[in-house]
Amino acid sequence: MAGIYLHIPFCKQKCNYCNFFSLATLKFRDEFFHSLMKEIEFASDYLEDEPVETIYFGGGTPSLLSVEQLDEILGKVQGSRFKVQETRDEKQTASCQPQEITLEMNPDDVTPEYLDALTHSAINRISLGVQSFFDEDLNYLTRSHDARQALMAVEMILDAGYQIPDAGCRTRDEGRRTKDEGRGTRDEGRRTRDEGRRTKDEGRKTKDEERNSKLETRNSKLETISIDLIYGIPTLTNEHWRENLQRVIDFGIPHLSAYALTVEPKTPLAWQINKGAGRRAQGAVGSWQLAVGRKHSPRHQGTTAPQHHGTTAPSHKNPGSGIRDPISDDQAAEQFEILMDIMEKAGYVQYEISNFCLPGFESRHNSNYWKGVPYLGLGPSAHSYNGTSRRWNISNLTSYIRDLGSGILPFEEELLTVAQEYNEYVMTSLRTIRGSDLREIGEQFGMEYVTYFRHQAIRHLASGHLTEQSGICTLTRNGKFLADGIAADLFVVE
Repeated sequence: MAGIYLHIPFCKQKCNYCNFFSLATLKFRDEFFHSLMKEIEFASDYLEDEPVETIYFGGGTPSLLSVEQLDEILGKVQGSRFKVQETRDEKQTASCQPQEITLEMNPDDVTPEYLDALTHSAINRISLGVQSFFDEDLNYLTRSHDARQALMAVEMILDAGYQIPDAGCRTRDEGRRTKDEGRGTRDEGRRTRDEGRRTKDEGRKTKDEERNSKLETRNSKLETISIDLIYGIPTLTNEHWRENLQRVIDFGIPHLSAYALTVEPKTPLAWQINKGAGRRAQGAVGSWQLAVGRKHSPRHQGTTAPQHHGTTAPSHKNPGSGIRDPISDDQAAEQFEILMDIMEKAGYVQYEISNFCLPGFESRHNSNYWKGVPYLGLGPSAHSYNGTSRRWNISNLTSYIRDLGSGILPFEEELLTVAQEYNEYVMTSLRTIRGSDLREIGEQFGMEYVTYFRHQAIRHLASGHLTEQSGICTLTRNGKFLADGIAADLFVVE
């Protein structure tokens, strides 16, 4: 199996913490679109005969493309030499379509018209870059949407036909804990959803009734939704962080990606923090934040990262105002602890350090990345991986368009050594619930790497940060706070 990642490099405006390649203009959108279609054709032999199981539209802001353009891209993939995995619906009708097609969206791009078009496209998963439901945090991050827009976007997506498919997991009404069953609420006296809590408009249908009604009249393909949140923001209190998480649970969102804010070099946020006299240098950002909440770097752009694509900031937002020093490692760690506690109590599985889901709702695309499944990255700056080599496209839109116009694929490539492949495996597998399998290491890289892994892991096993069972090493709860540092200790340095 394999995946395809499409990097859409446009934003209305970049967020201050973003270090991904993107352009704060739509000037070259049409030229890019035509070049991307050429790249799909030219690169269609990269995955050889591996069936394409997932497609992921990331960026940038892929929701700046029209649904018609997204459908054309998907049609081009299916019409090229890619081997698309056959899937079957509940009636066992076969179709040549990837099992998971994800579109990243910004809340301010969510409109009823856009969603209506999406429900009739092949896209079946939405990843919504909320980041926070509080204006203070959104202003700090120079996001364009406000808290009201974030809430409205979630509601519109749910109303557009979203439903939890039967996957042996809990449904919105039946599966998740109610406020009376699992947790206290701020207002213990208010009625729960199951008890028929009044809505603002007592006469209107409930949200679930409305959605069921819509599903009866349309063939919606929207199967699931994921939300991105960021913690470790200087403006984010522990109380508000708990409220952010509770909103995800109350909405019945089956997948959450939660990342600590990191101050990446050469970003506006780093410059703003370093600007003030006496402030800490960017490099002083806590190592814990880099270990636990780090984004996948552009080097690993075949997987989703927190959505940090920005859009035009309203005039009342000043990107340079109110910038504070990063929060301490201890405070960031406390919010990570809150994250794990709340999501676990609500029945979510932490299947990767920064990713939580109800049973059966893992992101196939990201899970395959952590398993070392090959993927093809398309678009400027996108990265590809086939198990033995890694290649990356040029991070320049003008050059990307020019080269493809001349029939040239604009990428560089490196062949991976056995040691590099081993390091890739350790880095990705150790962050997941499945852990690093010593048997797999021996089969893929040789027994000398098993011996090396065991030797390097001794002190982490002794400290209680790693545990081994049946030859599989996984991070303990405390070990998750030090994930990257532990992985680095297990790397082979050539």
